[in-house]
Amino acid sequence: MWRVTLGAALTITSTNLITGCANGTPKPPKIGAVASQSGQLAASSGPPYWCDLIPKSALIQISGRRAALQEKRGWWTAGQGICRLEDGQEYDALSLVWEKSDGSDVVTTTLPGNAQYRPTILPAYLGRGFTAKTNDLITYQPYYVISTFHCGAISPWLSISMRDVARGRNYVTDLAELMRVVEKRFGLLHHCHTAG
Repeated sequence: MWRVTLGAALTITSTNLITGCANGTPKPPKIGAVASQSGQLAASSGPPYWCDLIPKSALIQISGRRAALQEKRGWWTAGQGICRLEDGQEYDALSLVWEKSDGSDVVTTTLPGNAQYRPTILPAYLGRGFTAKTNDLITYQPYYVISTFHCGAISPWLSISMRDVARGRNYVTDLAELMRVVEKRFGLLHHCHTAG
């Protein structure tokens, strides 16, 4: 029952993040691979970590923020979890959601709801997913990446939403690279091999 609840919550949240299109029909998503800049966050991919998965130094590099953060976890079990990073502002700096199953369904459901933002499809080595800058009027975390990927015998999914990306940074490249680092870390923690 929990898996359905978490997947449904993500679907409802991502659907609520968007505003209606002028004619009511969203444009099809832009299909294009993210330029690979492997190693851009390589120096920032080690410990310590937020939410067990996100290197603290990578988050500073991408967001440009060094404010003190407080980690809040919810529904954190062996099979799924939600983690938020608070910094004293009204809206969280980052949200991470993951689950060991239902990845294909979640990504398939989420992509059409974000089509109006012209999402960029992630490279195949990261699995199946996309990154987009949304018009998020609920959590004010417009920078979004989601992926489902193979990790040994399982197909988990991960999503990361960020409030801030530092001026001059390419959020598409940064979030794709962050997803690569997070997927690899997920594999280490869950004892499964990932392609990224």
